Amino acid sequence: PLAKFCSLPCMDEISSRALFVHVCLPGQDKDSDDFGDDFPTMQELSFGLVNILAHLQIAKIIGLGLGAGANILCRLAIHSPDKVIGLLAIQPTASAASVMEQLKQRIVTLKLGSIDHSPDTDQFLVYHKFGNLVEMAEHKIEAVEMYKKRL
Repeated sequence: PLAKFCSLPCMDEISSRALFVHVCLPGQDKDSDDFGDDFPTMQELSFGLVNILAHLQIAKIIGLGLGAGANILCRLAIHSPDKVIGLLAIQPTASAASVMEQLKQRIVTLKLGSIDHSPDTDQFLVYHKFGNLVEMAEHKIEAVEMYKKRL
């Protein structure tokens, strides 16, 4: 999704002057194997980002995170404010998702998939904001596009 987002024509001016680094954690991709019991804490992951930035020789970042990624970036901004210029945190989570939250996420993903789209972040935001209107719309794909333009 990040590569797709960065390759959009509206991102050309920014992409020509910026470097995008996507950090993917093991076990977090759809259909990936479970990482096991030794998964690091959010705090440990945020300190790990400091090491990644140092290794890549990146002095400062503007962070973009969703869910646990937003939580990790918020922690990075707290303990290393000299590294973070700005931060866009979408639905930062402070704890593990409850059973109800996991169920809600799966239902949203299924509903997004039922309107012939892959569940990207923009579609998630459209559904979060306009979900009931999309479900009631006769032409769902056109409704999603219309609501994307409104956002």
